[in-house]
Amino acid sequence: MLLKLKGVGEYTAAAIASFSYNEAVPVVMEMYLGCFPVILILNRILVCPATKKNLQNWLLN
Repeated sequence: MLLKLKGVGEYTAAAIASFSYNEAVPVVMEMYLGCFPVILILNRILVCPATKKNLQNWLLN
């Protein structure tokens, strides 16, 4: 119902439902959707022992 209102997106509708109607509505902000792939890729790269050693050497020198 809230999403049918002009100018109300998913995040706003979830916030209104949560605060006004005391509904538990999960929501993910758009800016975080772009961060997760980067975090996952960095985590995968940093887990590699060779990369970890190179990074430690670079930071210590």
